[in-house]
Amino acid sequence: MARGDGRIFKRPGSPYFWCAYYLRGQQYRESTGTIDEKEALKFLKRRMKEVGADQIGAKRFITPMQERVKVNEILDDLVERYKRGGKRGIPRVVNPQMESHLKRVRDYFGDRRAMSVGSKDVEAFVAHLKQEGKANATINRSLHFLASAYRYAVSIDPPRLPRAIKIQMLDESGNRRKGKFTAEEAELVASSLPDYMADVARFAYQTGARSGEILELRWSFLDALRCRVLSQRIGTATALH
Repeated sequence: MARGDGRIFKRPGSPYFWCAYYLRGQQYRESTGTIDEKEALKFLKRRMKEVGADQIGAKRFITPMQERVKVNEILDDLVERYKRGGKRGIPRVVNPQMESHLKRVRDYFGDRRAMSVGSKDVEAFVAHLKQEGKANATINRSLHFLASAYRYAVSIDPPRLPRAIKIQMLDESGNRRKGKFTAEEAELVASSLPDYMADVARFAYQTGARSGEILELRWSFLDALRCRVLSQRIGTATALH
């Protein structure tokens, strides 16, 4: 074959023909999965077309390793990043709600190769959850984790995947919370609760955070500087009162 067209060859211990080709100075080798030389050449030609499409910017090339990555694997990577604390580096625990949303994604896509999933597959997933009676807000949480897993897989070095998939979130306008307690009403509610719940209620009113998120907070999440600033603010507020 002409230079630059790649080649097929036999490897000791393998009954199949293998192929080799280059892209941006890097050599890729993979099994063609066939013992027929003509079929092996067809496989190589398909790969070379994909290489050519990448070189002209038409379509990003998917390496053999990237092609084998499954959705479960990129979800695992996302969970590990979440536990490490992401950009802020604050260790976190995967709560039951997150596990529940991830399970829906794993049950539907888990064993699929990540690069085989497209927008129609995501639409089918949404339709599946709709049939189960899930609200748009609930579906969006699962979609959020799926989209985040793809984005993270693309962002790491070396990339686990060559590209992410486009995921359209659903409208949640029908699920928006309406109305808000005044400060006096909120304090009446908090005062009527047991001591161990009252502070959580006050914190939730001030921040809008959910109870599960509040209960996971730890003083260790704050560094020494933030603790000093917070103490000064608390001292100032106390003095003013």
